[in-house]
Amino acid sequence: MVTPLNTLKVEFERQPKECRSRYEIDGYTRIVLPDGQKMQVSQRFWNSFCSLENLSRNVFDYFTHEEVFDRITQAKGHSVRLAVEANPEGTGQLLSG
Repeated sequence: MVTPLNTLKVEFERQPKECRSRYEIDGYTRIVLPDGQKMQVSQRFWNSFCSLENLSRNVFDYFTHEEVFDRITQAKGHSVRLAVEANPEGTGQLLSG
């Protein structure tokens, strides 16, 4: 799937401030695709995304996901290619960006 980066929305099943670590936050993070599907986010996705965009993971400690996605879209104006692992239940997991 290829989509503009700023069309992805991030939701949390648990507020990040209630979590003790970034890894715990990642477990409660869901990315909502433009068609409304909520995807779990794998560590592989974040590693791939940050590497492709030349970012450090700690950027999300200072800025919201939406703000980072919007700034990248404004600066580079490109789409992101997503690799998705789909489950029979209709849920899935993002593997790479």
